[in-house]
Amino acid sequence: MDLNENTQDRIMYMCITDKKCLSKILRKKIEPRHFSSEVRQKTFKLLSEFYTKYERAPGQDIIDEIASRVVTKKIRSDDEEMYYDYVSMLYSLSDFSHDLVLDKIDAFIKERLVIGLTNRLIKLQDRVEIDPDKALDEIRMV
Repeated sequence: MDLNENTQDRIMYMCITDKKCLSKILRKKIEPRHFSSEVRQKTFKLLSEFYTKYERAPGQDIIDEIASRVVTKKIRSDDEEMYYDYVSMLYSLSDFSHDLVLDKIDAFIKERLVIGLTNRLIKLQDRVEIDPDKALDEIRMV
């Protein structure tokens, strides 16, 4: 399961406007790489850095943060308008259920965890002679 662009935009809006939501999403280990486009990735990175520095969601201060990143060359000046348009689009999203978005994030994180653990178990199985079915057989016998 990947987060579709609509869900990503809703996450971004919630992070811009809601400190509790931003804090919760950062604790869940959502990272810029989980977003599908450069503008989303850099915007999320901006949000997480802003939260780390000021311990709040940026709200309307995101506009100043974008301008600051253009000055410091973290955002190309040619892309500045694209970031402003993106933030403007986020503020024009129709109403949506924040709880539903948080549920989708939880499902995304759980799936990532299961995939990660499965991959580690497969690597471990390759290094150590383990019969993965043995544990299941023993459980069935109980």
